[in-house]
This record gives sequence, C-alpha cells and structure tokens, in this order.
Amino acid sequence: MPHDWIKQFMTVEGLRLIYELQGISCRSLDTEPLHKKSICVAPSFGRKVTKYSTVYEAMATYLARAPEKLRRHQSAAGVVTVFLHTNRFDHIGPHHYGSLSVALPHPSSSTTELLNYAEPLLKAIWRDGYDFQKVGVILNEIMPVEHQQKLIFADSPNPRHAALSQGVDQQKHGRDKIRVAAQGYDKSWKIKQRYKSP
Repeated sequence: MPHDWIKQFMTVEGLRLIYELQGISCRSLDTEPLHKKSICVAPSFGRKVTKYSTVYEAMATYLARAPEKLRRHQSAAGVVTVFLHTNRFDHIGPHHYGSLSVALPHPSSSTTELLNYAEPLLKAIWRDGYDFQKVGVILNEIMPVEHQQKLIFADSPNPRHAALSQGVDQQKHGRDKIRVAAQGYDKSWKIKQRYKSP
C-alpha cells in the first residue's frame, strides 16, 4: 500500500503502525518509570469521627505512609497539604471542607519532620461539632534526593532524621511495629474492609 493512502485514510498513527510492523521504530520505549509528581494518602474513616485526637491519629498514620513511598523512590517533598472533610452526600448535619498547604524550607522525606509541618495545618482547618469522614495528606513538589540544592539561609535537612527513617523502613517485624507516637494504637477509625477480596 502506498504511504500517502495510509496517511490519508488511517492518519499518522496508522502510518506509524505500518512502520512498526515493518520493523522501523517510531516510538522509543520508556524503561524507567517516571518520577511521581505528588503522593496522596487519604482513605475514608470506617465511621464518622468527631474528636480531634482521633483525626490527628489518623492523619499521623496516613502521613507515615506517604514518606515511605518517597523514600522507596529516593525522593523528597517540598510541599505538604492536609485536608479534612465531612460526607458531602450526608444531607443531615453541617458540612465542612478544609484544606491548607505549607511549603517546606527544604524538601524532606522524614516522617517526623513532615508531621511537625502537618500538625499546625490540621489545627487550623479543624472545626468542632462536625462528623468527619476523611482526613488526608498530599505531598507535592517531589524531587529526587540527589537533586536537592544546598541551602545558605535556611536549615538543612537533619541527617539523623534520614538515618532514623531508613531504620524504620528496614524493620523486619511488620508495618507499624516501630512508629511515631502520634500514630497511637486506637484504630477504631480505620476503614472498613470486610468485603475486601483475599
């Protein structure tokens, strides 16, 4: 078949397909995964939650998951966002949707450091008297650790935080055996998973 006819009736994609079938490469194959642009951890609660301490515990637990993913990809985040909301489909009771972000002085993948920045955000968006359904954490401006710039006027990342986080990631006795105290032990807020497939 002439290439002009293929391009006219099958578009450029059809022509590329013909070239590929003939062994002529038209697209390069990406063998390395792209770096993540953001990480969000925000499962819903298993029940409505009204106490700040319970929401804080859930946020700390979710916040511990996100840096694990960062460290797995040798990355660090430059912005932390915390959001909190009620069930928008619930027609009974008041609704609240809150979200705040903070730019970090230096990119970090340390759970304790990120928690120090996230806690004031949660306090700022918290409102008493609501039945909350979800709290979540989003990490943005993700960059590889080796691309971080050295800072002149701001504090540099604490190397002890990196060593501590690496030790927590390498634990062999299961998830959350070593954890930040803010994560607590009461998991009554945890998502319901009774219909989860094995």
